[in-house]
Amino acid sequence: MIEELATVMKVKNQQVWVNPQISSGCGACMQKTSCTSSIVWRFFKPRLVEVDSSFPLAVGDQVMVAIDESLLLNASLLLYLLPLLAMFIGAGIAESLLDNAQNSDNYIAAAGLGSLFFALVGLHISQKIWMSDYGVKAVVVKKI
Repeated sequence: MIEELATVMKVKNQQVWVNPQISSGCGACMQKTSCTSSIVWRFFKPRLVEVDSSFPLAVGDQVMVAIDESLLLNASLLLYLLPLLAMFIGAGIAESLLDNAQNSDNYIAAAGLGSLFFALVGLHISQKIWMSDYGVKAVVVKKI
């Protein structure tokens, strides 16, 4: 399980919305001015994440949130490899159909980018369905 410290921001029934804590890759770094993690967190404010909880929690509680690492690995592979494969397959099909045509390079590039775009849109649309059907969600493992 991959765990992260978070603060409870909203509670409704068994659903809890948490705000993850800022963490650096090295733990307790003193170089906040030159740290990449610190700079990224300053520009991209974290959004609230909905998690399941079996603990009685209140707004402001500190909790440890966890997600199964195999789910995270499978999701990462799906989100990175599927669009890349779609782009290569789209470009390959376009290349086989446009054999030695004039400006075929432009059409092949457009087909690859179009396939990439449609794969990303398809992943975005199926995200809610996939997450709700397979129970891919972080859970609160303990209250701190």
